[in-house]
Amino acid sequence: MNEAAVLKYNVASLHRLTATHIQLLITPDDAPMSYKAGQYLKIAYPHGEFMPFSIANSPTGSNEIELHIRVAPDDLDTEQFIELAATTKQVLITGPFGDCAYPKENSRPLIILAAGTGFAPAKAIIEKIIEMKDVTRECHLYWSVKQSVDFYLPDMPKIWQNALINFHYVPIITRSEKLPKTTMLEAVLRDIGNFSLYDVYVFGPHALALNTLQLLSERGLKKETLFTDVL
Repeated sequence: MNEAAVLKYNVASLHRLTATHIQLLITPDDAPMSYKAGQYLKIAYPHGEFMPFSIANSPTGSNEIELHIRVAPDDLDTEQFIELAATTKQVLITGPFGDCAYPKENSRPLIILAAGTGFAPAKAIIEKIIEMKDVTRECHLYWSVKQSVDFYLPDMPKIWQNALINFHYVPIITRSEKLPKTTMLEAVLRDIGNFSLYDVYVFGPHALALNTLQLLSERGLKKETLFTDVL
């Protein structure tokens, strides 16, 4: 399929997970989009611009695509998109995009750093690991949010811990008043000594990816084993 093709998808479900997070499920109206876990698509907003969103599920036989959408209080464009999608029951998408496609051609253990809705592509990759029955593969998920309510699918990591023998989950709240202040990179540096053994996936802002490369390279991380779409 031409990567630039625009496809029409139907809205199967639009569910508000928290006051600011929405789970959107869409299904193809005609030809489905082929993608790999960890990639993202772009979706048409009412003003005509296509906005990027990570795909939150591993490819399925039903061709259903799951998206996690954060709606900030002042984000009128996203509010208008959600209202239009709920009314028309249709969206236009294009893709897939991104170099974080999983699986890679190796069996190295994984570290996944997910900030906010960066949890979406992390979820897709972990679902793919389970689907491949690679239950012994070492996988470390660090999910960083500003406040506890932003863990919009809080039970999902517990399910993965039951399904995968070597799955390790570290939730991080950066603005907690009850816990000591820490960052995601401080946590991963505390837990892991040698990063030359790992593939590291970063789903978050440019600054996080840049700091990951700078700090973790001091402990063995190589640029070719860091996967992100924001550098």
